[in-house]
Amino acid sequence: DFLWNWQWSGIFVKVNWLVILYWTLSIGVAKVTFIFLAWLNEEFEKNVAFGWVLVLFFFIGLTMFMLPPVPGIPVYITSG
Repeated sequence: DFLWNWQWSGIFVKVNWLVILYWTLSIGVAKVTFIFLAWLNEEFEKNVAFGWVLVLFFFIGLTMFMLPPVPGIPVYITSG
């Protein structure tokens, strides 16, 4: 009897929004990470001094590791 009083349509709409948010963070951020690191790699190849590449990639990699939705494997692959 308690469950019959719930507004199920509102609950299902909110659950759908949560799934969309989860999908965007898990899949979307992973794709954007690969694209960003590929772009960064090309920019570093354009006559950038090796010392600057080390410093910039260290701080960018550290920042990316601190963000929970960013996967770590692309950062490992790009740095290797």
